[in-house]
Amino acid sequence: MQYSIIPFEVKLPDQSDFTFDVHALRVCLEKLLDKRGCEGRIYALAPLLTIAVLAKLAGHNQMRAVAHWAKLQARNLTNLFDLPHLTMPHHTTWSRILGETMDINQFEAVIANFFC
Repeated sequence: MQYSIIPFEVKLPDQSDFTFDVHALRVCLEKLLDKRGCEGRIYALAPLLTIAVLAKLAGHNQMRAVAHWAKLQARNLTNLFDLPHLTMPHHTTWSRILGETMDINQFEAVIANFFC
């Protein structure tokens, strides 16, 4: 299944200004089951999902835009999440991860629970 848009919604509190702990979001996302096999897995699921949420919050809804934003932020994101690689996934990898490797409904539920 290939997606060209990010297939989830982030519903934010009604307040126009809010803050949240990015690492706490990552911890929540670590609860999700990663359906990928170990072979060829370069990126851990939770940090990538956190990056996808950050990209979505930054207004990026297309996979190519998410991939480009992540690439531009690679150094910061690598440092923030202590990632082993400075490179970010290609947009097809983002599509595969968000389209096939986890349950989108469960993902949305975790996000909704975190932000509410």
